[in-house]
Amino acid sequence: MQPTPRRTTQVGLLCWAIQPLSLIIEVVVAATVRAPYSWLDNTISDLGARTCTTVAYPGVDVPVCSPLHGLMNASFMIGGITTALGAWLLLRRQDGRFATLPIALWTIYGLSGVLTGFVPLDVGPVLHYVVSTPAVLLGGVAVAATARLLTRRGWGGAKVWVVIGIISTLASVFLTIRLDPAWGGLLERIGIWPSAVALAVFAWAIRYRLPRWTFGAYSSARLDP
Repeated sequence: MQPTPRRTTQVGLLCWAIQPLSLIIEVVVAATVRAPYSWLDNTISDLGARTCTTVAYPGVDVPVCSPLHGLMNASFMIGGITTALGAWLLLRRQDGRFATLPIALWTIYGLSGVLTGFVPLDVGPVLHYVVSTPAVLLGGVAVAATARLLTRRGWGGAKVWVVIGIISTLASVFLTIRLDPAWGGLLERIGIWPSAVALAVFAWAIRYRLPRWTFGAYSSARLDP
């Protein structure tokens, strides 16, 4: 039995709506660390380290010890899968290049998240950096691209998310080229956190603010039984 557009839409909305849970998980995991942890300086990846060790950042060795590393890495992977799946379910029926770009960006972003959880920082620092960088760099771009699509579909509130996406991208680029752990945690969170919040907001907007948003024969105004 083929899933109906209505059902796939509901699944996509759920996939995006749950993304802020990753922020709650991050707070819980950070509260249990057994090494000094600064929200300003320490990266999110430090919370996924499997062992109690030191990680060689440029110019300094950073101690890491995260008893709930499994939860953090699972959050990376589940968040990546649901982000990409939500993009395909919600955006693939939209026409034009304005839909193709965010689908591609969220897919790469999601794959990066999955690989980030699969290769923790202390297991393979160089490989971890390679696989996690796309999520850091593309999250803000994906937010701006998706907000642009929603603006074209009639949601005026998306314009502010274009600006937020640009700011997020600039922070991520600065973090990547700066290669200095000082303030690295803050810059990474400016680059990453808006993506999780934006996806939930976008799900809400598609459901309640875009009656002309079509999914095959269905629109968000017709999701109720």
